[in-house]
Amino acid sequence: MEDATLCPDEITLRNLETMTITAIGKTNGVVQLHIKSIHATGCDAVDTNNMDDSQEKNNNEHRVEQLTCSSSSDSATPDEIILESFSNPSYDWGTQNDPVMGGESYSSMEMTESDGTAYFTGEVKNVPFLGVPGYIKTQSAGMAPYPDVSCCDSLKLTVMGMEEYGGYRVSFGTKRAKTGFFATGFKGNFDAPIGEYGDVVIPFNMFSVEWDEATGDQKITCAKDPDVCPDMETLQDMELIAIWGEGAGGKVNLYIKSISAVGCSSSSSTDPLPSIGGDAENSSPSIPSSPPSFSSNASKTSPVATIMMARLVVLTGISFMLF
Repeated sequence: MEDATLCPDEITLRNLETMTITAIGKTNGVVQLHIKSIHATGCDAVDTNNMDDSQEKNNNEHRVEQLTCSSSSDSATPDEIILESFSNPSYDWGTQNDPVMGGESYSSMEMTESDGTAYFTGEVKNVPFLGVPGYIKTQSAGMAPYPDVSCCDSLKLTVMGMEEYGGYRVSFGTKRAKTGFFATGFKGNFDAPIGEYGDVVIPFNMFSVEWDEATGDQKITCAKDPDVCPDMETLQDMELIAIWGEGAGGKVNLYIKSISAVGCSSSSSTDPLPSIGGDAENSSPSIPSSPPSFSSNASKTSPVATIMMARLVVLTGISFMLF
């Protein structure tokens, strides 16, 4: 039975996000596959000659704006560089829930034009057969690069939570962890102010690419190993940003006004991260390095290997909705 609604849609074809090649089915056997390349064919080139002057001007202005930190050192660099403002979003935002077999977490992301905010809501529930919380997240998607923030030292979120929740994380980039299978990007924890908007500032040296795929907790901190800190390439273009509810069960009701980088200075472009001292993990009261709800026993009761295998079984069950 043919159904056109099952075909790849335009949004997905504009940004594939992920690609997988799988060997699955009832037939046993050894897989030996050599891959040279993956590309699209039969493409129609965009006719830039038909672009009017106003469109070309807007595109050029957008490109210049994205080069904030890579501009010449004698030009003024603002202390704050906007990565996303939900009063006029530059990117599409969607939600993704835990793909673990039997996971029951759910979420949605709504844009509120009247007050220029995004509303991320949902609930993180225990995965029944594992007995531990899954995750929900909202993340950006789009072709446009992010501004260069390699001359900045912190990430700032302007957010408001409607109730206490102990599992907020934020991540950026696509770099893959050496010890993980699914884990990509640099992740850090944060607490949202309740009932009123506030700025949550997270130094870049509080992020790590080595985080537990089962709980979201950092396995190796930037303070202990500089190799897991955000690198220059990622800070020059984050590619994607995600806000998570992870590692703790409960309802998530989070309003987001903007995401930006702060502490920017053209003179610091060669050293994007603040100095990392022995107390770096505890330097920000808004970003507890080990919140009570993220106990170290979580990884013992929910082995990463078990979750990874479950995710592999139902990888195609991931839902991602764009708004």
